[in-house]
Amino acid sequence: MDAEALAALLDRQRAAFLRDGPPSRRERLAHLRTLEAAAFAWRKRLFEAVESDFGSRAWFKTVGGEVVPTLAYVRWFRRNLRRLMAPEWRAASLHSLFATIRVVPQPLGVVGVIGSWNYPVSLVLMPTAAALAAGNRVMVKVSEHAPATGAAVRQLLAEAFPPERVAVVEGGAATGEAFARLPLDHLFFTGSSAIARHIVRASADHLVPLTLELGG
Repeated sequence: MDAEALAALLDRQRAAFLRDGPPSRRERLAHLRTLEAAAFAWRKRLFEAVESDFGSRAWFKTVGGEVVPTLAYVRWFRRNLRRLMAPEWRAASLHSLFATIRVVPQPLGVVGVIGSWNYPVSLVLMPTAAALAAGNRVMVKVSEHAPATGAAVRQLLAEAFPPERVAVVEGGAATGEAFARLPLDHLFFTGSSAIARHIVRASADHLVPLTLELGG
């Protein structure tokens, strides 16, 4: 997908977010249940896709390192969503003695997720779950180094959600760079420090807030 198509997809998601406004707790719970059910239903096909990409990866590593943690992560958000969405009160300073301060969590808008090749299921679906729990729309760039798994994740999410809610992008380094240059409202990246430097530079023009989970 080229830069123009990516920008059009972002505009489509942002327009839907502005049109519909922040989703209610009931809607967010429904999104999380949909994601959990889809991940469970696709568990066998996800294992087959990971096996196709890695060849020698043991089944228990995929189940124990990909599917089970993802399901547990989604369930945690479902069980704690009321608390996570609850406003928090803050103490006012002395010169604002009669003021009341309340922090109300709000979704950002459209959140981007750039997944990693080594855990190509959990490192895509887990941040997607977090973004949905927070009330955001999600654009995902799957790793080109695990193409079979990326295709399976794309099909899983396409069956579960309309593209205005969650959309998955496949492609190589050029697509990844164009994705990182989008004026997203937040961007998750999992990968190496070397690639993260390129991500930071690419997103800097739009001052996109980043969450970097680095290894390697």
